[in-house]
Parts: sequence; C-alpha cells; structure tokens
Amino acid sequence: METNHIDKVSPLIKGSLDNRLGILLLSFIVLLIAVSLISGSLVGVMCERSAMLLSSALQNILCFMLPAWLAAYLCSSAWPEYLGVKSPMGCRQIVGVLLFLILFTPAMNALVEWNENIHLPEAFSALEQSMRSMEDNAAALTDILLGDTSVWGLISGILVVGVLTGVGEEAFFRAGIQKALTSSRMNHHVAIWLTAFIFSAIHFQFFGFFPRMVLGALFGYFYWSSRSLWVSALAHALNNSFVVVVTWLERNGHIGEGFDSLGSDSVATIVGSLFAAVGYLILFWKPLIGYGKKI
Repeated sequence: METNHIDKVSPLIKGSLDNRLGILLLSFIVLLIAVSLISGSLVGVMCERSAMLLSSALQNILCFMLPAWLAAYLCSSAWPEYLGVKSPMGCRQIVGVLLFLILFTPAMNALVEWNENIHLPEAFSALEQSMRSMEDNAAALTDILLGDTSVWGLISGILVVGVLTGVGEEAFFRAGIQKALTSSRMNHHVAIWLTAFIFSAIHFQFFGFFPRMVLGALFGYFYWSSRSLWVSALAHALNNSFVVVVTWLERNGHIGEGFDSLGSDSVATIVGSLFAAVGYLILFWKPLIGYGKKI
C-alpha cells in the first residue's frame, strides 16, 4: 500500500475519492455538451479545419483543464500543489523526457503497427468492421486537422494538437483521475495503469488502443515521479507534435512517407529500442525525473 500525500480538508468540499471523481465527471459531461453545441454552431461559419481546431481548443480548455482545476480547487486546500502546476520542470527533466521518447520510438512504432493489424475471430467480424469504420472516421478527421501544408498549418497544428492537447489531457487524466486515485491510497501502479486504460478507451479507437495505453502509463509515471504536471504534459505534447511535424514534412515532400514507422520493420532495431529505453529508465530515471516522489 502506497503512503501518498493526503490533502487537508478543503473549506468547500471534503476531498474524498467520490467527490473528486464526481466533480471531474459531472463537470466534464456538462461542459462537453456545451462545447458540442458551440462546435455545431461553427459549421458553415468558418472553414472545416478552423472549426475543428477551435472546437479542439475549447474541448481541451473547458472539458479537460477546467474540470481538473475545479476538482482540485473544491477538494484541496492547496490546488496548485495538488495538480502539480507549482512544481517546476528543470532542464534535466526536459532532456530526460526527450531522450527517452527518441529511444523508445522504434519499439512504439512496432506496437502501433501490431495493433493496427489485429484481426478478431470470424465470429466477431461485424464488430471488427464497425470498429475499423470508427477508426477510418477518426483518421479522416485527423487528416483534416493535419491537412494544411502552409507554415501556419504547421504552427497551428503544433499549438492545438500538440501543446494544448498535451496539457489538457494530462490535466484531466493525470492531475485529475490519476491524482484522485493515488490520493485515496490506491497503489500508484494500479492507479497509473487504470488511468491509462481509461485514457485509451475514451478515444474509442481499438486499433490504436494498446500503444495509447502504454503512452498513457508512461505519462502517468512521469507525473507521479516528478510531482509536476508539466513533465507529463511535455512528454504528451512532444509525442503529438512529432506526428504533426512528420505529417507536415511528408506532405510537403521534405521526407519520404513512412518516416513515422521508422525502425518497426527490423526485429533487431525494435529489441534494441526496447532495451535501450528500459535501460535508460533504470539508470537515469531517478536523477532526471525524480523517481519515488509521492504526489
């Protein structure tokens, strides 16, 4: 059993697990409905990509960041510490996160490719077809978001798809759900992986489920160990921004297609990437990230 920091009772609402999760989920649902209505009103007013970018920005700010802040503010006597926004992020942590993501890329690409090619038993062919249809729809939306090949298209993609989504989703899932679970004395490994499962499942993309869950768990460990939301948000933003940049470079002919699957066709590269990433964490996690700190 982990001995985590237990917040003092707030003058507003007792900081129990039920209250924290209840505030998170209720505010998320209410604000998601509001953002959906706003997004619907944007159709025909501006171009499709601009409407999607604005909708995504509103979703991250209102549906993800605001509920996390609200739960922390109402249930904790020190909401900046609770969320991890007061904890600074040093240069060593920035370098540590960046190097790890680089080392882990071939192994992650292999996991992505494996998950994309999963086939369900014949008895579930209708279900698989339905899930692949959902995957195609999601891919079409992503294609629109990343379809602008101008410099502004690159910058706006990094800002919204990369940075804002990275901060927003980390605020809700790590500083919101995961923090609520660890603060209730749940074992931090269980809390991290449970949150990662929810994080992946809520995207409703089965053929990207496992790599997204693994990434969610890694973000969770970054958050738990560093006590800083900014560390996990940096990792998330860098991962998303990499996709934006690679797609932009491919569509402008600066690099060949398939760069995002680099290393996934070589068993030696995949195994080497996995061992290098794990070894890197074992040797350098504590000095770079701050292993073992409780949040």
